[in-house]
Amino acid sequence: MNIFKKKAKKMSSRAVVSITVFSVLAVILALTLVACQDTPATTPTTTPGATGTIPSGTIPGSSTPGAPDSTYYSPSSVSVDGEGNVYVSDATKKNVTKFSPDGQVLAKYNASAVVNKVVYSDSKVYVLEGELDGKLTVLNSDLTKEKQIDVGHTPNDIVITSAGKAYVSNRFDNAVGIVDIASGKQTGQIAVEREPRALLLVGKELYVGCFLTGDKSNSEDVTTKIEVVDTSTDKVKKKIALADGSQSVLGLAASPDGKQVYVTHLLSRYTYPTTQLDRGWINTNAFTIINTSDYSTVAILLDELEHGAPNPWDVVCSDDGKTLYFTISGTHEVMTVDVEKMNDALNSVKKGSNDYVADLGAVGDYIPFLDGAKKRYKTGGNGLRDMEIAGGKLYVAQYFSGDVAVINLEDMTVASTISAGKQPEQTAVRLGESLWYDGNYCYQQWESCASCHPDARADALNWDNLNDGLGNPKNTKSMLFSHRTPPVMITGARVSAELAVRKGMLFIQYNVLEEEKLCAIDEYLKSLLPTQSPYLNRDGTLTEAAEAGKKLFSEVGCAKCHPAPLYTDLKKYTSPYLGQDGTWENREFVTPTLVEIWRSAPYTYFGGTTDMKEIVKKFANRTLTDDEVAKIAEFVLSIGIVDEKYGVEQVLGTKDGETIYCQIQPGSKIDTVSVRKQYEDAPEATVIVKLVGADGNEIATKTQALGNMEFNTATTIELGFDVPANITKGAYIEIAIQDASGNNIASVYKLTYSG
Repeated sequence: MNIFKKKAKKMSSRAVVSITVFSVLAVILALTLVACQDTPATTPTTTPGATGTIPSGTIPGSSTPGAPDSTYYSPSSVSVDGEGNVYVSDATKKNVTKFSPDGQVLAKYNASAVVNKVVYSDSKVYVLEGELDGKLTVLNSDLTKEKQIDVGHTPNDIVITSAGKAYVSNRFDNAVGIVDIASGKQTGQIAVEREPRALLLVGKELYVGCFLTGDKSNSEDVTTKIEVVDTSTDKVKKKIALADGSQSVLGLAASPDGKQVYVTHLLSRYTYPTTQLDRGWINTNAFTIINTSDYSTVAILLDELEHGAPNPWDVVCSDDGKTLYFTISGTHEVMTVDVEKMNDALNSVKKGSNDYVADLGAVGDYIPFLDGAKKRYKTGGNGLRDMEIAGGKLYVAQYFSGDVAVINLEDMTVASTISAGKQPEQTAVRLGESLWYDGNYCYQQWESCASCHPDARADALNWDNLNDGLGNPKNTKSMLFSHRTPPVMITGARVSAELAVRKGMLFIQYNVLEEEKLCAIDEYLKSLLPTQSPYLNRDGTLTEAAEAGKKLFSEVGCAKCHPAPLYTDLKKYTSPYLGQDGTWENREFVTPTLVEIWRSAPYTYFGGTTDMKEIVKKFANRTLTDDEVAKIAEFVLSIGIVDEKYGVEQVLGTKDGETIYCQIQPGSKIDTVSVRKQYEDAPEATVIVKLVGADGNEIATKTQALGNMEFNTATTIELGFDVPANITKGAYIEIAIQDASGNNIASVYKLTYSG
């Protein structure tokens, strides 16, 4: 029988789900575990390693604390020329290195921003770099710069045509840029649905892989799209919806004859509650075949019955079309698929002679479909990303191990590795980042943290987790600033991000991880800073409309619940959206932070809208004109850390031996505050912390100079403030961060006791 039954019809409660026999014990166990989980209590629970004494950035054997170290080697893509020279882009080194066929460094190009992609084509080297101020840099084969072209936000992939024209996937513009290489200008953009990450030219058609879905999360089907652009008109001619639940598209490849396009992605089973992991109950890992003649599709799983293939990244096809190669980034493997055997299995379904799969639409629900047609190979590296075939070898960029594996295609052995140098010792942040993408720490290796939180953000799907009962699916939240904005989860089911990390590992990945690794994940998440919004000016400043919207934001009452700098008051309220889809009882929700909200669509707890203007109209305390709505929406979609040179990361306290996160409570002690440097050019600063009673009188104060901090590192200030047992509503703690002249270089942070 099929491993998955036909997807249950989406019902208002979604509490009744078809469950196969093998899952019954797991469901009973999961429900038993839920009963033992920490409830969304008002009293904080002490968690090992989450009591204010978490290592501030180091782990045993690591060197320095703090943020991702630019001295790491982090190959993100690889390209090979006709002479066997290898060009490697490095995301953290911010450079491109040219290697000889035997691995010697021949030349380097140093960029001024993160390097996303390198492509060698017709004796030129094309480099995509930067984020908001994205660039296409054209180098000669010796990596000497010839020209640099302004493109869009976070260029990720490029296709160069024979006519001197290029197409660039500008990820956060939700568009493909059209570039005239000769004139050095981007001449236009082609709008696509959401976050184009991969491009592929097949004849005169450009296939665009959109990373995430642009659908509302409560739609009947929620899936990302492959968009087909006619390059003769530069218009989208077809949108191809992948199977329901498809997300995280990263790789595109074509068969040599151009008849098939292969797409890597996750196939998430978001319509089921997360009661177990067995046999891909939550996430499966797939690729889709698109027939270019009629755009028909079939999804095929890369997993095995009790062994997932987490987070497939890139796909390439052999020159003879007989083998597909996939980087399985979550388990650091290359997988091969025999195309002939795969096609035989597909033909058996078409002929009705397959004993297990009735039609092509059911192939993606049958895990053993490729049994006997696929093989796995360890490369010895970590964090496999992009790859390329050249000269009978497969070149694989290995992000975390900092090298490129060169694999013999004849026997799939690693012939050599190419690296520009030795990796430094690992900081906690770097370890935490690698753990976030590592599926080996998940039961049966079905998924990694990145499966539901790609880039530690959100997958745009609704999930029915068990931390607050069954039958109440909620939209995935971004992890950005999660440690700064407790309680976490949409309903505040966890008192802190520290607790959520540990429970997520236990009840989503079904594994118990060592505390030092959990602390490393905390440090990685704390190090995350917002990506600059595509709604900003190219220099990172607010637009004129957003500046006007910022004033209106306060005037119409938005700032009451969403005050700067975190744009949340850390409180709970009953949502005005309750009951609109018939699924929720009357409960409270945590005020969401608006920082980087532009990246978190769809909006509301159930993902019911993708239009911020709709949200503005719903929440404003007065009737607004369309122009006012548009300006407020533009400001909200611009919110990040503009002018926030430093940021308050966490205020930690204790009461009766338990940790208090970002709260004031009578009779408690405010122990520490941690502050993070958020701008590279931020001046040295002084922190002034005051505990003030409701009557306006200071109860305690502390002033401390931060000194010369490294960018994106945090420091902890010991406070030791005793909060009187008789404080009344309106007492608050206030934290100001000032430069040498006494000017605030961050919004004043304020926590108020609300009684």
